[in-house]
Amino acid sequence: GQRLDDLLGVGPCVIHRSLAEYSGEDDSVPGMKAFSVDAPGWGPFLTPLVGWLDEHGVDAVLLRPDRYVFATGDCLVTMAAAWRECAGPQA
Repeated sequence: GQRLDDLLGVGPCVIHRSLAEYSGEDDSVPGMKAFSVDAPGWGPFLTPLVGWLDEHGVDAVLLRPDRYVFATGDCLVTMAAAWRECAGPQA
């Protein structure tokens, strides 16, 4: 079966409930991908991801490249800015 890591690829990423106006790579953070759980293709990952977001009361999660949670919240721009600040110029 498919693994979530295969779907997310490498590098930092944001998983959000809905990315109607925010998708693909964020130019302000090279290599950061954004994924929406309302997009097709999540299959067996959809229910656990939405449940996790619900449990934590957030709309989005930013994952580090090693897939640890870096930040949660509702504002993608703020989370991306925090990642750039912590990761430095290579981010």
